[in-house]
Amino acid sequence: MWCSGYAMHGRREGKRLRAPLKWKKNALTYSIDSYSQDLSNSIQKKTVQEAFQFWAAVSPLTFREVAREGDIRVGLASF
Repeated sequence: MWCSGYAMHGRREGKRLRAPLKWKKNALTYSIDSYSQDLSNSIQKKTVQEAFQFWAAVSPLTFREVAREGDIRVGLASF
């Protein structure tokens, strides 16, 4: 899984995208931009949802999925 801070910061440094260390809000959105072909999309989506639930349980952050251009953009792939 990769997460891109490009939408928040927009500055490329080599192959990495630099993002701020902290958001200025606690209610964050995320979007899944791509899925791996190795598992069904529904399994991958559920796994990402569960990961964000774990983060929400131990932090002041909340996460809500949006169709596109979330604060956090997730891409899943096989290598």
